[in-house]
Amino acid sequence: MVIIPDPTVSRKHAIITMVGGELLIKDLNSTNGTYVLDGGTFKRISEYRFNGDVVVRLGYYTIIKLSVITGENP
Repeated sequence: MVIIPDPTVSRKHAIITMVGGELLIKDLNSTNGTYVLDGGTFKRISEYRFNGDVVVRLGYYTIIKLSVITGENP
């Protein structure tokens, strides 16, 4: 569990799990949404799979970069 001190991020906002060699980020019906940076703009998602780097916005203000690191791409 990660606690984010941002009033626009829900207590149970999103979950990130590993599925095969990919990460899956899933919005848990949060009030202010989960967004992925795509083509220079943030797009709201209900779930999103990726196997490289992705920039995610939770709520209005919290932006994080997630990366999949394996033995093949340290």
